[in-house]
Amino acid sequence: MRTTRDEVSRRLDRIPGLKVPRTIRVAARTLAEIGDVIATAGLVYPVLARVAGSHLGMSLMRVETPDEIKAIGRLNRDERSSLYVTEFCDFVSPDKRYRKFRVVVIGDDIFLRHCIIAEHWMIHRHDRAADTKDQERAGFALFDREWKPHLRPTFREIGARLGFDYFGVDCNIDEPGRILLFEANACMNILANTSPSPNIWDGPVARIKGALEQHLASPDSWRHVKARTHSGETGA
Repeated sequence: MRTTRDEVSRRLDRIPGLKVPRTIRVAARTLAEIGDVIATAGLVYPVLARVAGSHLGMSLMRVETPDEIKAIGRLNRDERSSLYVTEFCDFVSPDKRYRKFRVVVIGDDIFLRHCIIAEHWMIHRHDRAADTKDQERAGFALFDREWKPHLRPTFREIGARLGFDYFGVDCNIDEPGRILLFEANACMNILANTSPSPNIWDGPVARIKGALEQHLASPDSWRHVKARTHSGETGA
């Protein structure tokens, strides 16, 4: 329940180094009512409208201006379906491509699961540009060597606010190391390597799995145990 899109945007607000686009959940039924709720909330266009409970961009669209709110009618939804509406922040890189990083948080450590480089802003696994695997391979070493020390405190704070020991964060990370949040939850595809081995993700997945096993074997380090012990309860 802590990781609904609107709740995450509230919980992770004002973390240094992290930009969290504002997100609201809209239960209004008519297009006019949806537009009114967005206006009242003060969201800045363009916005992303997504049917609550949908994934993989199947019921997602970008609405550029208030005059285009009628386009939401093309989404696969009925009047009883809620919408998530999120301010869209452009994250195009200097090379005119878009990058979606999946960072895995395990306890107080972080790991790069992948970085999909695509030609457009709506990025999923099959959108990876054909000539980018060498860049992605180099990115794993860069992340561990240079980025991790700078980024770890931000992701630790995300973990503390969500109260999770193991979860994923989809985001963009620009060259100065600023993070733009897409989503954060414990339901991401992390340990399953969806490409035939050998491939560039074998090593990262193995490191993540090893770190998770080690963390699971150390219950005194789990967040909920520390919190209960601090409050005077006995950890289980």
